[in-house]
Amino acid sequence: MTAEATGIFSSSYHLWSTIDPATMEDGYARLDLRLSLDAPDSRWGFDVIAKNVTNTTIINFAVYEPFTAGSLYRDREQYRNVAFQARYKF
Repeated sequence: MTAEATGIFSSSYHLWSTIDPATMEDGYARLDLRLSLDAPDSRWGFDVIAKNVTNTTIINFAVYEPFTAGSLYRDREQYRNVAFQARYKF
């Protein structure tokens, strides 16, 4: 059995090349986890993978809308999600 934790930390930064406060992303901390169970002969394995366990909102893109004055499009990373994975070697 293997357990893994990954912490991702960032200070604040601008998402666009202006100093507009609307394009500022605050600093954040994010935690990803993985728990793996492998057979002794490593022929099969099972994993539980959890991303963004802290459910942090992280804006990763911002751009001004070209035909709408004052509008800003912002995109974010996924919220908390969990995946299950099974592996088998032939």
